[in-house]
Amino acid sequence: MSPHVAKFIRTYPTFRPSVIQNLFIVLGAIIQAKTVNLYELRDEVGKLLEKCKTKSDSHYRRLTRFFTLNSDSLLWACILEYALSLVGRTTNQCYLDATEWSIGKFKLHCLVLAVDYQGVAISVYFKLYQHKGVLSQQERIAFMESANLFCQLTDSVIIADREFIGDDWFLHFYTASLDFIVRLRKGQYKHQLVGNRHYETLEKRARKKGKASALIVIDGFRFRLWIVKNANRTDKESLIYILTTILGKRDTPDLYRLRWKIETLFKHLKTNGYNRAGGPFV
Repeated sequence: MSPHVAKFIRTYPTFRPSVIQNLFIVLGAIIQAKTVNLYELRDEVGKLLEKCKTKSDSHYRRLTRFFTLNSDSLLWACILEYALSLVGRTTNQCYLDATEWSIGKFKLHCLVLAVDYQGVAISVYFKLYQHKGVLSQQERIAFMESANLFCQLTDSVIIADREFIGDDWFLHFYTASLDFIVRLRKGQYKHQLVGNRHYETLEKRARKKGKASALIVIDGFRFRLWIVKNANRTDKESLIYILTTILGKRDTPDLYRLRWKIETLFKHLKTNGYNRAGGPFV
């Protein structure tokens, strides 16, 4: 662990060596225990420090103290930057979704941006909101602006489900030089089709050929609407409606099917992570 600690300190000399050492203790414990639940990580700390006789409660206090003291620092942004440089990952394909946690009576709405790295969705940016339900367009726009500062999302494709809709939201992607692929609700933008195309005709063609598309215009900007036959026969909806800034590629709707990867990420964070074995959320 020592060489990694020294390298990180040289890269980010503003942090005290003790902070970096505790950071790598946390990372090592997560790798060994295969969970992010601090209550379970406490036993791994003793193994890493070769202090197995120390009470596990003492190790747990060390972990919680590390997160408490550094909760408002730039350490997390530096960790993200350092990790992305190590894996050499690009942010060409990202998934955006929200999930909710209940901690007793306390409700958390968590908005998460994940990148696709070698076929796995990895969370790179998130924000917690203390309310239930869909976030407003302005809240989502502010989230993306902040995420863009840390993750350099220019030229990325953001893939999201149908709760992430709205004219202002869609237009923001043009100003931010980002692309998106977002599922719509049936009938949305039905009357904004370009070139005398008919919505019902597109639906009929999609059922017969598998997919159909047409251009639409929102406040002078062009988007492509795709209507795709639903491959999931258990789903009550026979067609899927997709809007994208990508105008020319015919395989664009296929990328939407990859969105399920962020659901797998949520499962590992919630079921296998923070809520595992009923341990503390912190």
